Amino acid sequence: MSQSDLSRATHTSNMADHRPGPAAVLAPPEFPWAESVMSTRSLSYMSVADAATERTAAPISRTPSDAYMFPAMRRTSTIATQADSDGLYILPESSNEIPGKLFAIADIHISYKSNRAAFESLEPRLEDGLILAGDVGETIEQLTTVFALATQHFKTVFWVPGNHELYSSKSAKEAEMHLRGEAKYMACIMAAKQFGVITPEDDFTTWTYATPDGKTAEALICPIFTLYDYSFRPKNVSREGALAWAAEEGIVATDENLLHPDPYPTRGEWCARLVSQSKTKLQAAQSQCLPLVIINHWPLREDTIYIPRVPRFSIWCGTKKTKHWHTRFNAKVVVTGHLHVRRTDWIDGVRFEEVSLGYPKQWQSAKDAGNDINSMMREILPGPETPEAGKEPNTEFLNVNFKPEYTRPIAPKRSESERSASSKKSESRRGEFKRSEIKRSESDRSESKRSESKKSEPKPDEPKKG
Repeated sequence: MSQSDLSRATHTSNMADHRPGPAAVLAPPEFPWAESVMSTRSLSYMSVADAATERTAAPISRTPSDAYMFPAMRRTSTIATQADSDGLYILPESSNEIPGKLFAIADIHISYKSNRAAFESLEPRLEDGLILAGDVGETIEQLTTVFALATQHFKTVFWVPGNHELYSSKSAKEAEMHLRGEAKYMACIMAAKQFGVITPEDDFTTWTYATPDGKTAEALICPIFTLYDYSFRPKNVSREGALAWAAEEGIVATDENLLHPDPYPTRGEWCARLVSQSKTKLQAAQSQCLPLVIINHWPLREDTIYIPRVPRFSIWCGTKKTKHWHTRFNAKVVVTGHLHVRRTDWIDGVRFEEVSLGYPKQWQSAKDAGNDINSMMREILPGPETPEAGKEPNTEFLNVNFKPEYTRPIAPKRSESERSASSKKSESRRGEFKRSEIKRSESDRSESKRSESKKSEPKPDEPKKG
């Protein structure tokens, strides 16, 4: 029996041993792409397979929507082959593949016509891989457009969801428009599965690449999905007061209206569940003794967030629970998007790459300089060599590849007394602002009274004509 046949047999026996889960139903006719991943059989959702021992962990309870249950997928290589009888992509255990590069881009937002046109100009890199780190679109139709193009041009494609994919979009088809929370996420997963795109619901994948000195190396590619819990906020701002704190600066995220947490009561609770699941998978991956490439749409660390125009948008940018994951799980690279601020950070010997493209106006200057979607993709592997400890460069804010537009060191941690002094200054500024507003309103009222007084004064007699 070949290794692939063994994989198939292991998968089949594992599925047969599962207790029936909630009854799965056929895909709605509006989603014809989903027929290959829907089944009239009752199925359970399986957690990550332990590739080191060729065993699959026990199934976990996951029933966000009976209409979107799907079988687990096994992935232990980087090349997808034909689908088996269940519509599952089976991957060979080993192959004589040519080491390829791994590129990444996020926030391509093809709902904008110019961004869609830009993505359609992808050049083929048939030996390389592509990471799509979220916010590729808002509807299933947009996702399938991106997945189709990406898989035609790259050997392997990875995708993680961003907040925009999770939107209950009014521009979507009728059946999709009413999908909320995990049900929308599962629909996105099935769209990815149709094209063999690797997602957070798949096993992590070993990627072989050539190092600058010509040697062959391996890394484990780990797509995860964590969402956010509003914890990227000052200590003096409570969770209950976080939205009001952001609103003071006129900042209210669209997520509050379009990203629903169903079936969880809040986004914070959904985030807690996702973080727990991701942590379990990363712990299993760590046991394989390979460096990890962790892919997530939201930043893992608060100190990699620099959005000067909307600083209080930070509450929608991640969770403090992931702060130390880069060292805890032996990461080589952390790939994220969401901020629309392209940058490279070195922290504890780990490279953090924010790989957003952004809205059309946000990367117009890059286009004016002669760049396109191909040059805007970031090389993740092999990437630059890891600098010596203590010699890590400052944060690089990037226009294209690794050429910085300008550099800015990461702000040092402030002491308690410095934070207290800063808080007092902020309070003082807010007080001055309120006092100036009061003076301005009093001045306006005085001016209004003077104006009314002038209107009420009798007009002098006009001279008679003739």
